[in-house]
Amino acid sequence: MNTTKSQVSSLKSQVTGCMLLITICYLPFTAVYASISQAGDYSVESSITSGGGNLVSEGDYSSKGGIAQSNIPSNAQITRGGTYANRLGFYNPPHFAFQKSLAASVYYPSARIALNVSANAVTKEVYDITFNKNPQASPMFVDAGKIIDATNKIKHNEGGWSDARPENIYEIALFDEESFYTEPFLKPCAMSLPYNDSNLDGLIDGAYPPVRASTLKVWVLDEESEAWVKMPELQVDTNSRLITTSFKIAGVYAMLGLADTSVDIVYSYPVPFRPYGPNAGLGAGQTGTESDGITFSNLPQKGRIEIYTLDGRLVKTIQIPENLTIPKIKWNAATDSGSKVASGVYIWRVVSDSNSKTGKLMIIW
Repeated sequence: MNTTKSQVSSLKSQVTGCMLLITICYLPFTAVYASISQAGDYSVESSITSGGGNLVSEGDYSSKGGIAQSNIPSNAQITRGGTYANRLGFYNPPHFAFQKSLAASVYYPSARIALNVSANAVTKEVYDITFNKNPQASPMFVDAGKIIDATNKIKHNEGGWSDARPENIYEIALFDEESFYTEPFLKPCAMSLPYNDSNLDGLIDGAYPPVRASTLKVWVLDEESEAWVKMPELQVDTNSRLITTSFKIAGVYAMLGLADTSVDIVYSYPVPFRPYGPNAGLGAGQTGTESDGITFSNLPQKGRIEIYTLDGRLVKTIQIPENLTIPKIKWNAATDSGSKVASGVYIWRVVSDSNSKTGKLMIIW
């Protein structure tokens, strides 16, 4: 902040009651924030440079700014908690001031993030909330190296699906003039974080290997162990592409995916596979063609398919590629050695981590 006190033309304050709290913000441009506010027996009046500003109010509290609200940046929001309303201060990142005894609700339109802090969740009488969209490059109070180390750990253990992309990492801070607030909240709080699936195909935009939206979770950085820890999920809104989770402490949060290892809806077709029979072809109810083979659909994102004879002899193993955009694989009805399997009934088994599913198929040449 480069603005000095010489930019402030006058300031006067009038108080009725037992307590007065005045915060003067020095801004990175010549227009300075001013306010007229009152609540019950409490009032503050300040006159700083020229301005206008619309009156904003909620319950018994009102505030008027020296800069017209039409001049507030596009990512500004009036935020309210209980009977308290607060207009955006011109920080970068923005700060929002709240009172301990009132619920705080903040929405960041540019990032589509919502925070809800319960009344009396923190021990500070008055506190600010601020938000940083790029803590890995420009952290506020967390060591960026810990973010990188945590991401490397989870990628090593879970694969590329869990890569913490910079646009999916957020830093949230609570603080006052003295210090950052690092204690766990005393009451449950919540946050909503967005994910990017612009064409609603169920895959996260730009992710490779493909990350399925169904696997996304909110994770918090455990600074002590330098690891990502999964948060409990409260709600998933696929229409708005938002995940809401409990919010237990200020810190760094990320949207991370995992490999989808579910096998519940895997199936094979056509059954029977009869490429030279009277109903051969690729349409509904037809028995397939030799060139198209047998399809396994709705596959997990990692694992393998095993084909067995009825007496338990393994004839084919197919590894599931990690980069499948459409979750299906075709088998040409050949063994691992490349020869055609004989006509008959076979057992297939799909295995992904600790999950597995079996089914039957019939081949008639």
